[in-house]
Amino acid sequence: MDAYERFANFLVNMEIRAYQRQLAYFRPLPRPKVLAYSIEDVIPRRIFIAKPDKANLLAVFVEPGEDRVFLHLVFDDEYFPNSIIDKIYRAIRKLKFGRTADVESVEIRPLARLANFVSTYCGPNIYETSIHFDGIEPFTGALYVDTWNHLMSCLPSPAVTFRYGFKEAKGYEIYEGTRKDAEEFARRVG
Repeated sequence: MDAYERFANFLVNMEIRAYQRQLAYFRPLPRPKVLAYSIEDVIPRRIFIAKPDKANLLAVFVEPGEDRVFLHLVFDDEYFPNSIIDKIYRAIRKLKFGRTADVESVEIRPLARLANFVSTYCGPNIYETSIHFDGIEPFTGALYVDTWNHLMSCLPSPAVTFRYGFKEAKGYEIYEGTRKDAEEFARRVG
């Protein structure tokens, strides 16, 4: 196994750990009879993606609960910034996950106006890195996808802003559904 394969395996193993943490946290919420908040206030008004990212946001699954909402974002793929590693990484992800489409989740606490990123927080990452962090930020009504593997924040990363800038995600669908629904959608994408 050469250095590229070792690095791609390292990335996939990190993804698997983050994926397992997300599945454990984002279990289906019981649907309340009455919501104490407006769903429209929780769906991000705008979602921005770092300009170098070739992936497209396809869908956002919205899962309302009593005091929180889970958002599950589905991207058509992940593109590592090095084409050799990307090709190996994609093949391993297809084998391990049964798909190359990417699903990332975030919890919004509407009454507190907070976003809770479980293994999806950008933190100090730059676009090219992919260390999964947890983090809580004030929910600004926008989401910024700062890295190639779709780690997020509610505020634009200064490093991404200065080096690349952001593009607004367009044309994605919004569905009501759970993480499982988002995963099934992602498998149909590829």
